[in-house]
Amino acid sequence: MRSEGESIYSAYEIDEIGKRGRIQDALSLALESIRNGVSDSDLFLIGADLAYRLGDLDKASQLINGLLARDPDHINGWILFGRIHLAKGDLVRSDHGRLMAESIFPSIRSVDYEGNGSRQESAENEPTAELRSSGEEISFDTMTFAEICTRQGYYNKALKIYHDLLKKKPHDPELKRRIEDLTKRLNNND
Repeated sequence: MRSEGESIYSAYEIDEIGKRGRIQDALSLALESIRNGVSDSDLFLIGADLAYRLGDLDKASQLINGLLARDPDHINGWILFGRIHLAKGDLVRSDHGRLMAESIFPSIRSVDYEGNGSRQESAENEPTAELRSSGEEISFDTMTFAEICTRQGYYNKALKIYHDLLKKKPHDPELKRRIEDLTKRLNNND
C-alpha cells in the first residue's frame, strides 16, 4: 500500500502513457496520484492537458487552477489556462492566460491557442521560445527556459529539457556540461 504523497508513476511516465494514445488511462493515473496527495506541479499540468485533450474542460480547468495556485509562475500552466478558457469561449480569461505567460517570459509575443504552432521573433531578431503543437502538446524546449527552470528550482524539468535538446544536438558540449552539472546538483540534494 502506498503512503500519502507517493505515486506509482511519475508525472513524465503518466505523460508518456497519454502520448501512446491511452489518454483516459493516463488521466485516471494522474487523478489517483493527486488524490493520494502528490502535489507535483507537472502532474497537475499533465492532468489538465489530458483532461483538455479529452474535452473535459471543467476537469481541465480545475486541475490548471490547482497548478497555478501552487505555482503562479508556471508558463505552460498559464498557456494551457488560456487555451482551456478559449475552448470555453471565455476570451477575457484566455487573454489573461496569454498576458500572464508574457509577463513571466516577455519574449513570448503571442501564443497560438488553436495549435497552429505560432512563432514570433524578439526585438533582437533572436528566436523566441516556440510553442510546438503536435496535436495538443505544449512544449518549450529551449536553453533559456531550462535556465529559468533551474533558477526556480525545477531541476528535473530543466534536466528533461536539456536531454530533449541533446537528442537534437548530440555533440553539443554545453548541453552535456549543463546535464552533468544538474545531475550533480540533484545527487547532492538527495
